[in-house]
Amino acid sequence: TEFVAELYGRPAQRLVAVLKRTEDELGHRQDATIAIARLEALVAEQSLPSAAVFAMGELAERERAAVRSISSGSPAAYRRLRRRWSALDRALRSALRTARRRAASRTPDGTRAATARSATAGSRSRQISY
Repeated sequence: TEFVAELYGRPAQRLVAVLKRTEDELGHRQDATIAIARLEALVAEQSLPSAAVFAMGELAERERAAVRSISSGSPAAYRRLRRRWSALDRALRSALRTARRRAASRTPDGTRAATARSATAGSRSRQISY
């Protein structure tokens, strides 16, 4: 993704930054969810001292709080992602229009179409003058 960001400039760089942040947040959420499930499974599967069960419950609650915190930020992260994607999309469409205009102004032999037209127009006027 960094290569694409360098290739397409600032809009792509901003999108990549938002994608990285979102990926990190999702990774933390996944880690917390797995930790909760593992703690719950350990308590259910094993006979543990009550102090250990209590401590595991506290750890699970911290992880749940992390999941809630990350989840509450999801709408804002999605909006940031959409804004950055839209900016990149506009930049890419603009670059495509520019490339198409440049390609349309070239003839098959690679010369500029305006030059080829003026040369053609000149030869026609010479032919007419004969």
